[in-house]
Amino acid sequence: MLLNLLKDSLNFYRRNFVFLAMIVLPFSIFVGLFELLFNQQELPDSGLLTNPSTPFLLSLLIYPISQGALVLAIAASVEGQYPSLPSLWKQGLRLWFPVAAVNFLYAAAILGGLFMLVIPGLIFMVRFMFAEYAVVLNKQHPLDAMRTSWTLSGGYFRLILGGFLVITALIYFPALMLTNLLNELEIAPFFSEFLPSQLFSVLGTFYAVFVFRVFHQAQNDVKATPDA
Repeated sequence: MLLNLLKDSLNFYRRNFVFLAMIVLPFSIFVGLFELLFNQQELPDSGLLTNPSTPFLLSLLIYPISQGALVLAIAASVEGQYPSLPSLWKQGLRLWFPVAAVNFLYAAAILGGLFMLVIPGLIFMVRFMFAEYAVVLNKQHPLDAMRTSWTLSGGYFRLILGGFLVITALIYFPALMLTNLLNELEIAPFFSEFLPSQLFSVLGTFYAVFVFRVFHQAQNDVKATPDA
């Protein structure tokens, strides 16, 4: 099943690459340029703009909009529908709070697991991975989405983990090696930092496609169960 889901996800990703990239890149470019200027000290000298945590906080504020729009876009394009980018961004903005809340709960669960031992953190990372999709697509409360994710992902732990390991090995690691090479060459930050960050943003949509496929499969399996 893993191989079939990966093939299906890759085919979908290739067909919709431009559409998905156009959803996330405006946000990623904005954050990336801000961070580039911040690191180069090209921004006005003020308390907030000189705070080391400002780029991170900015990404936290923007991520829920981008991710909500991305999940909606994946679900729509699976059905052959391609909403306009502004409409997707508006929906992502309306979903900002539940997506931000469920990501806070997700991060807290992972960190809590890592503090106990590494293995619990890994388990929580996989078992709660559907929560974001349950919030966006099923309009569930963040806490309900966490419970739904835990229930749905029970039989798919190895599948999700295996998919992430394969995707990381084939796509993410080569991109990371390229980034490290550019950093060692000591070229301009625009090429060694900004452009690789945009590459990671686009590649990250493939993870979202794969998780959506597994989430969709898990929901269909529940519906097909007589007792469901």
